[in-house]
Amino acid sequence: KLISEWHYTNGNTYFKDKCSVQAFESWVDSQSRTWQHDTTTGDCHMMAQTEFAVDCTHLVRFEHLHEDFARLMDAYHLSDLVKLTDHKLTTMECPESEWQVGEKLRQKIRDWYASDFDAFGYKP
Repeated sequence: KLISEWHYTNGNTYFKDKCSVQAFESWVDSQSRTWQHDTTTGDCHMMAQTEFAVDCTHLVRFEHLHEDFARLMDAYHLSDLVKLTDHKLTTMECPESEWQVGEKLRQKIRDWYASDFDAFGYKP
């Protein structure tokens, strides 16, 4: 979620020279000061999902997006009308999966999204 917003907010040109864990951590640190006072910043992108998902009947998880979305459309008989397509907003190649994010940022993420970790069964 954080990486997605970082990509979207900063755009491709930003990343040409700043595709690093240090740049990401610096960005999160500076942005989190704003988010602490206004979680609606950035079109609510950084808001905890539990603030949206109150008494939900259907949960669509990103890691099972296609299957969960198809099941949701089936439940409302919309499978023939609504299709999920893959859409990539950025062509930026940045190896986030190889990063070793520092403990300070990990703790900030755990604290920021504690309700999501608890409600949706994710391991912090």
